[in-house]
Amino acid sequence: MLGYAETDVFSGAELGLLQRAKTIVAWLPATICGSAVRCHELARAVQHLLLHTEVCDGWYGMVEHSWLWTKKPERFVVDDVEHLLGPFPNILDVYAPGRVPQVQLVANSSALPFEYRRGDPRKDVRADVIAALVERAPRIMLESPGWVLQP
Repeated sequence: MLGYAETDVFSGAELGLLQRAKTIVAWLPATICGSAVRCHELARAVQHLLLHTEVCDGWYGMVEHSWLWTKKPERFVVDDVEHLLGPFPNILDVYAPGRVPQVQLVANSSALPFEYRRGDPRKDVRADVIAALVERAPRIMLESPGWVLQP
């Protein structure tokens, strides 16, 4: 059975992003460069491979967390300060804390519990870990509907 979220909430493009993200994450190691891969690096590595998404740093409940927006949010500038214009895009979480499956598509709606809260951009992201993940990830042809893996 296909549930309401799959048939009415998420677009075909978002469901495609979910499948691509699941494939990418399934190929990646849990540890790299001698330490555990964190959501902050994993989200950025997947974003590098999935064009048109954007990383958001913030909180999931009480946990510092990073996830992807399924598309880049609209912005406006007031007094040289950039602000996001809602409604915010849906969330592609590639490292969902305390949940299975690990990669999830989450509706971002005022009618749903507000689990994901935006925060300041992280300053402790390990660029070497992101680069190593991107290097190990399968190459996915995103431009064509029949995307294929290239090891």
